[in-house]
Amino acid sequence: MLIGDPATRAAVAPDHVAATLGLTPAESRIAAALADGGTIRAIAAATHRAPSTIRELLTRAHAKLGISRRADLVRMVLSLSPFANLYQVNRSEAAEGETPAA
Repeated sequence: MLIGDPATRAAVAPDHVAATLGLTPAESRIAAALADGGTIRAIAAATHRAPSTIRELLTRAHAKLGISRRADLVRMVLSLSPFANLYQVNRSEAAEGETPAA
């Protein structure tokens, strides 16, 4: 059993995103911010960039990863969370009728 505050997210470090997915530091910061619930406008304001620059960096990240949707990018980043594998293991154990280990 995993107990935690549902309002707290397990943020993925941008340097981990860059190293794992092969993105530039700027692309990985934006991808991590999106995965943390940020909007284009909020990320642009926080990074002192224009929203069009953020969109261009996302377009480049999508091209590198062979995806076309922001949701796919967010899913990829969140899969790098330290809790992602634990969640997947517990889901598969539950599907098999086993009780997840505490």
